[in-house]
Amino acid sequence: MIHYEYTNQEGTFMKAIDLTGEYCNGMKILGLKGKSKSGDNLWYFQCVCGKTHYASATHLNRGKVKSCGCIKNDLIGKANSTHGKNGEPTYAVWKTMKSRCNNPNNKKYKRYGARGIKVCSEWEKSFLSFHEWAMSNGYAKGLSIDRIENNGNYEPKNCRWVNNGIQSRNRSNNRIIEYKGVSKCLSEWSRLTGLGHKTISSRIKRGWTIEEALTTSTNKTKVKKMEITEENTQI
Repeated sequence: MIHYEYTNQEGTFMKAIDLTGEYCNGMKILGLKGKSKSGDNLWYFQCVCGKTHYASATHLNRGKVKSCGCIKNDLIGKANSTHGKNGEPTYAVWKTMKSRCNNPNNKKYKRYGARGIKVCSEWEKSFLSFHEWAMSNGYAKGLSIDRIENNGNYEPKNCRWVNNGIQSRNRSNNRIIEYKGVSKCLSEWSRLTGLGHKTISSRIKRGWTIEEALTTSTNKTKVKKMEITEENTQI
């Protein structure tokens, strides 16, 4: 077997096996291309699809190179064609929904995944299941997915399609308020105190302290005795 002789970047005399004519994962090695930045030999090879490409000797010998990339592209194409709906508006909604819950790098992860909100197993695993639910439950262009119970997961029984106006009102009701070291959304404080969320919100806007806003009864409503815990805390 022929060897190439050369001196590496450290000045060490080296010998390299000539792989020309050899086969790796069904691909024929055609000849030496040159060196990689790390000093590894790069070899031209003919892929099973007929295209010519190159890879390092290390990757070829370890079996890491299985094609010129055509196999990976074929698998991606098959995955997309499985449902054939990756161009649908609901596909973008599905991807965004999962990212909010699963990806710590998502800007909104703190409001979703970090709070324990998840995408149900049925939707997590299958876009088609989500798409079929959306089409059967009022999806239309311009609508957004909304969780009915703010602390609940993304699942069929807890989701609906709403316009931006309704979602905006929901966001105002879910304003985060901290009291005695515990943070909860406005709607949750309203439930705990018995006071209307508009009452609490207007009091804070008028300059009341958080304690005054949450503990002062009205003429019609007596504030409930609250047991403040970290349970269902909003962050």
